[in-house]
Amino acid sequence: MLKEGQRAPDGVTSFKNNKGQPMLYELNATYMESIKPLNSWAKFVQDFNSAPWNCMRFSTAARTVNASMEFVERLTDCYDEPLGG
Repeated sequence: MLKEGQRAPDGVTSFKNNKGQPMLYELNATYMESIKPLNSWAKFVQDFNSAPWNCMRFSTAARTVNASMEFVERLTDCYDEPLGG
């Protein structure tokens, strides 16, 4: 917690967890863990739709589902932190 008269920098939370880390990192880690099943499901649907035995894989509906699942997969993927940031 901030002491009286102190001000947190813009974009930084003043709340800390029991390890002394800002809670935003903990919130982000929890979010990333909870979103992994959705990411795995999106990958599964893409693999299923593009399987060679799937006779519907070239249909407009299957291509639309594949594009949607690729969007969800990329949106929910865990990317590494950039080196410069």
